[in-house]
Amino acid sequence: QNNLTTELSGVGIFRGAISSFQSSLSGLASPDNYGTRSYTSSNGEALTTSITNDAAVGNYSIDVTNLAESHALATTVFTSLDDVVGEGTIQFRFGTITGPGFTSFAPDAESTSQTLTIDSSNNTLSGLRDTINEGDFGVKASIINDGSGYRLTLQSETSGVNAAMEIVVTDTGDGDPVDPLGLSRLAYNSLATQMTQTRAAEDAALTVNGIPVTSSTNTLNDMIEGATLTLLEETAGTPLTLNITENTAAISNSITQVVTAYNTMVNTLAELSQAGSESSDSGILAGDSVLRSFMSNVRSQMTNSIPGLTGSVTALSTIGISTQVDGTLAIDSTKFNAAIADNPTGALALF
Repeated sequence: QNNLTTELSGVGIFRGAISSFQSSLSGLASPDNYGTRSYTSSNGEALTTSITNDAAVGNYSIDVTNLAESHALATTVFTSLDDVVGEGTIQFRFGTITGPGFTSFAPDAESTSQTLTIDSSNNTLSGLRDTINEGDFGVKASIINDGSGYRLTLQSETSGVNAAMEIVVTDTGDGDPVDPLGLSRLAYNSLATQMTQTRAAEDAALTVNGIPVTSSTNTLNDMIEGATLTLLEETAGTPLTLNITENTAAISNSITQVVTAYNTMVNTLAELSQAGSESSDSGILAGDSVLRSFMSNVRSQMTNSIPGLTGSVTALSTIGISTQVDGTLAIDSTKFNAAIADNPTGALALF
């Protein structure tokens, strides 16, 4: 009875060692651990980056020569927020302005004109601001006190040279849509530029590995496949470096856990099967044929080539994982990382 109880405890240890090893294998089955990407940037203040696992691996030299800007205008000075601006209609159109000044205007085919009506219900400076902001005109309005009085500022909600504002006024007060009086003080077109341009509409301009790139916004999607770049600052002729690389950390951690669990299992089962000698007692399961058969099968699975695999990755030994004299495994980190980076798909098939 004592012998059977001892042997049963050995079976429990045997089973526990197998279970721990089996649990460690779960990370190898997750596709998310393979082919992931990471990146480094030499100037995070000028450029932020987000990438997907499909991002194109490579080294990119990026020089930001200009940021995209949205068009901005300001009126002349008003004495108070309650000053009457005038009455009539204001039409906003978006497109490209050519100069010098405002010589001509080419509307953007993808945008539509927007018209708002100004009457006694909203004809004050603050009323005009609120009407613009409460509507869907593609423009944001603000009032700024510059020390000498109040100025209405208008800013296009879209950046880029194709989103410059043309403002055409119908002034029902004096009937003149271009003079510096009444509602026509908001005119900004080829006939009258009563508002002052405080910021020109501009596209972002940059070079990527020597190739010129332009964008109407400071967020560039898929200019580099699988990457979103957000421009924050101009780099003024000092290019930053963006490196997108294979990220082997996840699969490296998974295989390290497997190797550790495997080595623990091997050492545990070696103690269970140890033959007795003058200096040591026999293991609890010494001579047990099931234990010997199990270890033989597992060693074969861990060391032999996998049937059906071709190419450079066909066995653990081909990615830097080798069997030691005592039956445990060891990882050559340099060889392993190089193999995973070079052929993540092959590693997925192997594992």
